[in-house]
Amino acid sequence: MVSLPQLPDSLKILVTDNCESLERLDCSFYKTKFHGLSFVNCFGLNQEAREIIINTWTRDFAIFPGETVPTYFIYRAARSSMSMTWNGLDTEYFPTSLRFKACLLLVYKGDVDAGDWCWPDISYCIKDKLNSVKSGYAAYADLWHRSSPTSKKHLLVFKIEEKVGSPELAFEFRSHDKNWEIEECGLRPLKSWKQLLWNPWLPHVHGS
Repeated sequence: MVSLPQLPDSLKILVTDNCESLERLDCSFYKTKFHGLSFVNCFGLNQEAREIIINTWTRDFAIFPGETVPTYFIYRAARSSMSMTWNGLDTEYFPTSLRFKACLLLVYKGDVDAGDWCWPDISYCIKDKLNSVKSGYAAYADLWHRSSPTSKKHLLVFKIEEKVGSPELAFEFRSHDKNWEIEECGLRPLKSWKQLLWNPWLPHVHGS
């Protein structure tokens, strides 16, 4: 199967794992609102299809093969954490609600041949200068539990929305399963009329 057939509008969760012949997605695919998208081991996806997946609205997550966090996640760092300072913003704008799309590069370190397989339980934590802490989970465990083992890298994309008290922020992502490693992380602001942060000020970003 090189491309997907027409999908019903009522479809909320799409699982196409292990379909290595799948190459492309229809350009109208991103207009559908999904709860979750799983393209585990779909290594034949072309670049256009991967960009469509990233830009498709999902309530929970999207997962597909990838080698690096795309550059349009403008805040990127190696490994699983980063810190940033929003220059040019007065503290009078805070507290405010931040909306990001996050992208993690996941690498499976378990024994694929032995069937040593478990879904990667991923959480995030945000700290600001006032030491307030916000945390949450990427809601996709049930889908990954049905997926097949893979020895190749995959990108996990999900949304984060939290209220913070200052422009100095530290993000940390964590895998709670020893067989999964976060190799890169990235963030992209999601624009909203309520946000004053989406003016063209770029923050300093530090990874660790």
